[in-house]
Amino acid sequence: SEWFNSPAPTWLRINPLAADAEAVTAALEADGKTEVIARDEAILGLAGTAHAPSLPGFAEGHFTVQDASASAAARLLAPRPGQLVLDLCAAPGTKSTQLAELMENRGRVVAADSHAERLAQIAPAARRLGLSIVKPLLVTETGDGLPDGPFDAALVDPPCSNTGVLGKRPEVRWRIERDEPDRLARLQRQLLAVAANRLAPLGRLVYSTCSIEPIENEQVVAGFLEGHEEF
Repeated sequence: SEWFNSPAPTWLRINPLAADAEAVTAALEADGKTEVIARDEAILGLAGTAHAPSLPGFAEGHFTVQDASASAAARLLAPRPGQLVLDLCAAPGTKSTQLAELMENRGRVVAADSHAERLAQIAPAARRLGLSIVKPLLVTETGDGLPDGPFDAALVDPPCSNTGVLGKRPEVRWRIERDEPDRLARLQRQLLAVAANRLAPLGRLVYSTCSIEPIENEQVVAGFLEGHEEF
């Protein structure tokens, strides 16, 4: 609880097609409105909360606000340039654009989601980052409406109880209901199967949530593997 109640840094994911960490750091330091407290070649950490659109380089697409842990899922999927990749439950597109950056803007990322308003945020984000391969697609909550593929890789980041990000989303403490993890786990299992059934042979699949409940994570994966021995 101490962790969730502590101020979190702002993390920036560098767009390697438009900038590098050194140049973004130099611009931020020259601007002087925020302090860079952590840096590697892909991510910068800023002290406290920052208003990203006012930072130098934002309009030019040099970076995206994304927590360091969230950026790990797309890196783990490791999509390659030229591939056909599915991002299921994609809105507002933070991971979709990251996948496109990793693919050097070559191939296609199908960014599917069931929330039309949030889905509409994906195209402007991709344009700001100079990405043309991200294709938003409206589907049902259970994934009906997806193309058959086959996809070379799929990222499934389904609705979850958000118990791992209470510091970022404090309202979850009062919103979550007792039966919610069970209800969400059923949906998560269904979405995982939908994505798996559209993968090419030897296709890669990453399942990711921002919950820390075993019923939404380890138990979903274990149940999936029992019915999908090929994985």
